[in-house]
Amino acid sequence: MQISELDMPIVLIHNQPGLAPNLLKELLGVEIPEFETARIEPTISINFETPMFEGVVVTLWSADESCKAPKLAILVDVQREEDERKRYTWPADMVLVRERLRCPVMLLVLCPDDEIARWCEEPIDVAPRWILRPLVLGPSRIPVVADPEKVKALPELAVLSALAHRDGPAEAEILEVLQETLNDPAEGAEELYVEYVKARLTAIDVAQVLGPPDSGGDKYRTEFASTFYNDGFLDGEATGFVRGEARAVLTVLEARGLDVPKRIRDRIADCDDEGLLDAWLHRAVAVSDAKELFSKH
Repeated sequence: MQISELDMPIVLIHNQPGLAPNLLKELLGVEIPEFETARIEPTISINFETPMFEGVVVTLWSADESCKAPKLAILVDVQREEDERKRYTWPADMVLVRERLRCPVMLLVLCPDDEIARWCEEPIDVAPRWILRPLVLGPSRIPVVADPEKVKALPELAVLSALAHRDGPAEAEILEVLQETLNDPAEGAEELYVEYVKARLTAIDVAQVLGPPDSGGDKYRTEFASTFYNDGFLDGEATGFVRGEARAVLTVLEARGLDVPKRIRDRIADCDDEGLLDAWLHRAVAVSDAKELFSKH
């Protein structure tokens, strides 16, 4: 199952609701009430065509089963770009959730970019004596999580750490610890994380092999690269090289979480032009849509 990196933070919260209070307490220093369980609430909506809140709502509950209301509700949203609409919908979301659940509410915004995080942190002047200051986490506030014990205790935090440090010097270390820690995953969430880790490690190795487009670097620089071109593909024969290059193109696209329709997959697999495949391989690292691979510009 392929999950886009843009969607991964929300997937992590869905899989482990306890990640939300952990981020608030450990990374932002927010005081969180003692709780027994964390849950994902069903979508809360009002009389509009679509749900009002676009993220997820995590509620924290005490061990006392007689309690009818949670101790806290955390609205978790992922913001990828500046969106003035959110300055109006976030306060409304919080009021709605507070009214429906009858409990205090916090807003946690996750951003894949520090510049967007700074925009999200700007105070929102809602009304006299009500200034909303969203609690925001950008990449620079998420630490490197590469301690095996911490990864084992909360793998979702490690995956979030890998996302935050994507393409940085610490990413490979985080991914390798994740891979070692989740070496025998059960079906479900951890299996998804293993797929993500393998895809990213593949992309890192391919990027190391390629180097800059004009570098003329050795394509056999890593053990991984040679498997593309030799081990599984006719031991280095010309046909094997082409097949390996095609597989490398597909692997990079998939590692970046891009959707690769069958017609595009077939076109890549059927191509026997080494020069064209090499051009596609370099483009695969940067395109935002698989079909851009075939652009002449």
